[in-house]
Amino acid sequence: AATVAARRVDITTILDIQDELVNIKGGNKKEDPYEKLFKDLSKNQKPSFDTPTIQLPDKKCVDAIKLLLQDPVGRADFALESSGGRIISVDAGSYTARSKLLGFTLCEGSHTASAMIRATSSPGECWAFKGQTGSAIIQLIGHVLIDSVTLEHISAKLSPTGTIDSAPKNFKIWGLAQPNRKNRAILGEFTYENDGTTLQTFKVNNTNYYKYIEFEVLSNHGNKEYTCVY
Repeated sequence: AATVAARRVDITTILDIQDELVNIKGGNKKEDPYEKLFKDLSKNQKPSFDTPTIQLPDKKCVDAIKLLLQDPVGRADFALESSGGRIISVDAGSYTARSKLLGFTLCEGSHTASAMIRATSSPGECWAFKGQTGSAIIQLIGHVLIDSVTLEHISAKLSPTGTIDSAPKNFKIWGLAQPNRKNRAILGEFTYENDGTTLQTFKVNNTNYYKYIEFEVLSNHGNKEYTCVY
């Protein structure tokens, strides 16, 4: 998945939902004893009921884990299709063949460029295009002061071949005033490392607001037939 971020998500902002989580089944009922234990411990008070001596995670830690499960990047994604982002145009040859190895799908070959702005990263569910170069213009959900971009690919451990040679390697991000390539500004050229983490974030030195960006892949990690962008 390709993610465009512009501000940090404060983990403390989700603390307001704690009371709702306690009463997840609804109705009037007594306070959950474990919720009460959390409150006592957070106030450095002795628990008001007998309980085995156990190590309980700090609530902020629990909330951070919840946030991580919802969004591994931990930042707002201004390109996400479900939030209003969309693909304007594509400059790449379509790869429609379904690649398989020993019955495992390497590339489904049926997904459009929209696959890279969706919240999914299952093996094969990617935007696949012919060769090693291609680009797409993306409309963000609004005018954004972009300070970073994130690129994701499946882990080599999840790949049936044990490699991710179809992953993008070198790529550029352009800021566009209009949904075309006129008057575009380079926001950065980056390298996705195939031996790094699956999610890799790159800082952008930028002071302008953009509603459109161009994601341009310059090379991949060795696959001459196709490139996959998650």
